[in-house]
Order: sequence, then C-alpha cells, then structure tokens
Amino acid sequence: MAKQSSVLNIATRALSTVGKGVGIVFPLAIIYGILLTALDLVAYSMFGPKGGDVSGQQDLVGVLLAWTANALAVEIILGPLFVACAVYLGRAVTTGVKPGIYKAVNFALSRYSRMFVPHLAAQLSIQLGMIIVIPGVLFQMQYAFVDSVAALEDEAAPLNRSKRLTRGRRRSIFLLFLPWLLLSQLIVFADLWAMGQSELYLFGVKVAVFLIYFTMQVSFFLLYDERTRQRRARKNSEPAGAASDG
Repeated sequence: MAKQSSVLNIATRALSTVGKGVGIVFPLAIIYGILLTALDLVAYSMFGPKGGDVSGQQDLVGVLLAWTANALAVEIILGPLFVACAVYLGRAVTTGVKPGIYKAVNFALSRYSRMFVPHLAAQLSIQLGMIIVIPGVLFQMQYAFVDSVAALEDEAAPLNRSKRLTRGRRRSIFLLFLPWLLLSQLIVFADLWAMGQSELYLFGVKVAVFLIYFTMQVSFFLLYDERTRQRRARKNSEPAGAASDG
C-alpha cells in the first residue's frame, strides 16, 4: 500500500501548484476581489454607521450580517467555478500538462451544472455548522472531496462518495483546513480595519482571502488525487470482486 503524503508535503505541493498557475489564480482573485469589495461597500453604505466611523461595533450588526450574506452568495454562485479551476490546475500540474486560463475557464464552465447542487449542499452544511464551529469542521472533513468528485467522476451521490474517500484522511484535511478556520474568525476584523483605510485596502484583503481559499482547495484536490490513485492501485492488484470503496 502506498504511503500517505504528509500534511507538510501536501501543503508544499499546493503552494507550488498555485505558483505554477499564477496566470489562472490571479485573474480569478482579482475578479473575486472586485466583486466582493463592491458588494461589501454597497452593504456598508446601506447598513453601516453614518460618518464613516468604523471604530465602534455596536451599530455594525446589520453590516456584518450583510457581509456574511455577500460572502455566502458568492460562494454558492461562483464557488463551483473557482473550485473547478482549482481542480483543473491541480490535475494539470499533477499530470504534467501546462495549465492555461482559457482551458481552466472552459473546464469550470463545463462542470458547473454538475457541481452546483453538491457544492451548494456541502457549503450549506458547512456554513450552518460553523455557527457552532464543531459541526462545521466535521462537515468540512467529510465533504472536502465533494467538488473533486463532482468535477471528475460520474457519481450520482458526490457527498456520500466524499464521506467514503475522506476516511483515513480527515486528520490531514483538518490540519489543511485549520489556517482557513482561524482566518475566518479574523476576516471581519480585517474588513473593518480595511474599510477604515480605503477601498484599495479592502480589495487587498479580499484578494488575500481568495488566495488562501484557492490554495486550500488545491490541497484538497491533491489529497483526493492521492486517495483515488491508491484505491485504483489496490483494485488493480486485488482479485476480481474483492475491491471495496476503502
């Protein structure tokens, strides 16, 4: 049985993969940054304190809820496209194919309809679970491979397939997810600080958040790719009828 890669190895490969796909990642980050910055500015103008004072938080409940709704809406609507690009990039680099933005976008658009519902179901479970934190983390560990399954496999139940494939990998998934989990607790404060500076600072925060998010998604694909390669290798080495989902 092939040895499982360490979390450090997966994280290093994910960073290297993102670096090789900079021509894909940065245009997506800019689109995400512009869109979410514009939405958050509109929300702040509607619900934020008057006079531009962001130092006090007692009047910011409405704007914080609106920012959360903006992020969730973008994740639900555009998330499948962004994650499909991460899957494309990970597969391209893993198989030695030179990645390109045109191919990445075509791949994402061609997979959007099959990824939308599984991605929506997984994200709603994760985001609602994150209200109490622990259930959200558990859902994330189970559904980390949903997007890769939906993008690459002819699978009727991607969520169940992800649950099976993540067995034995959930500790690694948790450690790869941990930086994003910690960051998510600080994003609101970073946004408030940036809002007190300028729109450019807010845009910079959004871009940085996207780059971390995208790198995490690439790392999930690399774990998925390793898991499915090992499973295929076991199936090929077992007698007919002896293979299982592992």
